[in-house]
Amino acid sequence: MDLRRSAAAAMAALACACDPAMLVGQDPSDAGAVDATVDGAPEDAGGGAADETGADTGVIVVVDGGDASPIFFTTSFEDGYVAATVGAAGDFTDFGPNGCYAGPGGAGLINPSGPGYMPDPGPAHTGNYSGAFTINTVAGTAWARCFLNNGVPQTAYYSAWFYILSNVTSSTGWSLLHWQRPLGDGGAAYLWDVSLVNEPDGTISPVVIDYVRNNFYDGAQAIDAGGWFHLEVYLQRSDADAGAFTMYLNDAPLVQVNNVSTDTSSSFGFHIGNYAQAVTSVSMNPPGLVLYVDDVTVATQYVQNDGGLSP
Repeated sequence: MDLRRSAAAAMAALACACDPAMLVGQDPSDAGAVDATVDGAPEDAGGGAADETGADTGVIVVVDGGDASPIFFTTSFEDGYVAATVGAAGDFTDFGPNGCYAGPGGAGLINPSGPGYMPDPGPAHTGNYSGAFTINTVAGTAWARCFLNNGVPQTAYYSAWFYILSNVTSSTGWSLLHWQRPLGDGGAAYLWDVSLVNEPDGTISPVVIDYVRNNFYDGAQAIDAGGWFHLEVYLQRSDADAGAFTMYLNDAPLVQVNNVSTDTSSSFGFHIGNYAQAVTSVSMNPPGLVLYVDDVTVATQYVQNDGGLSP
């Protein structure tokens, strides 16, 4: 099994240590890495793994006129500093009082220069601040995320800018964007994920994991540490075979999955931040692995690299 396939397998399994009430599907590595553009037949919703937080309690912020605007949610993390303590939810303002969470080895904050955390301001894509999600996976699985649920559009573009300080070893995958739905027992079924994994040449590239069909799609396009990169996902949700999932890196479509069934539940949730089991950085200064996130947008139109919406 090569590193990329083992990373997909690990991403499917790493939540096992977090929640005993979980729904686990087939090992995604059984399907292997497949072509980046595919057509798939609808299947029954399979497994996934339980979410690390239990109940899904995020809130939605509707801006610019609600339904009249193509922008459903947006934040540039400019509204203040509140730290998320280990094991407790943090308030990142726009995500709501229960819309962010950190587990063992994880922490999150809005203002990278907040008191008692980082002595110097972190990078910002626009404005003065960005979200900083920190994890330390030395002791195992760690996470720090914010999320939206309940009313996310059936068809939407999910866009955000990311910045990592240095190259990393991501042997089990490093989840940045994630979609799931809650289960009645307080767990959750994983649906889709965009993660970073190491390629055979040591570079890091984004991959898509389709948990419902246990498929793994390699974008095979390296990202550079020490600079901002833009990830965007077009997700068309359908309970028939009319769904679609496209991942873009810096405006280039890398993975396109068409004609598949996807989840249509009203509690469908979108998560953004850090989630990993064995990610290490060449430089651990500041301590822990820091992921900077900025200019998060959920919209019904494509979000271009310059921040504008497509016509």
